[in-house]
Amino acid sequence: PGAEQKIETLRTGLKKFPNVLVAFSGGKDSFFLLKHCVETLGKENVAAVFVMTRFITRNDKKRVKYFRELLDFHLETLEIDLSTEKKIMKNPKDRCYHCKKKIFSLLKEKALEKGIDVVVDGTTYSDLDEYRPGLQAIEELTIVSPMLDARITSPEIVEYLRDEICIEAFYLTSSTCTATRFPYDMDLTEELLDVFGEVESYFVEHGIY
Repeated sequence: PGAEQKIETLRTGLKKFPNVLVAFSGGKDSFFLLKHCVETLGKENVAAVFVMTRFITRNDKKRVKYFRELLDFHLETLEIDLSTEKKIMKNPKDRCYHCKKKIFSLLKEKALEKGIDVVVDGTTYSDLDEYRPGLQAIEELTIVSPMLDARITSPEIVEYLRDEICIEAFYLTSSTCTATRFPYDMDLTEELLDVFGEVESYFVEHGIY
């Protein structure tokens, strides 16, 4: 099926839910999902939550600010301290699994507080082509991945956001957490993550991304 048909499938799937909590990372994929959730279910039935950890950089906050100016939606920030989580900070090969398990468990709790049964995330069909241990955590916690179900790929999202909304080039790039910049089994410290985040922010501010 073409991209338009897939988007129709996405919207049809979303209509099954009275309301949703969207795990909003500030990235292009979760923004695409958030946009269609708001347009399909109405702003009042969509709660977007941006999770703040030491793996988040100024670039990520910049993305959130940019997308907030493009779409009217309810946004809440949830701060999570991961510094004592050894299975995350030691950066093992399955780090992403433990990180997602922690974050999405808390997002499920947040959803229940709000009387929302469904948490949705921005996993795309393209994510199946990469090594992503975090997908296992999402499956175990019964997080819904509407774009995966609709078989929407990352290139289709880029094309849609570029052509339909004229998103600037930087905001169409991927936005993985800073832990992905380091070799597996290398101990991560808050100082190391902060410094690396600042270096990346410097390059982005000079148009290199």
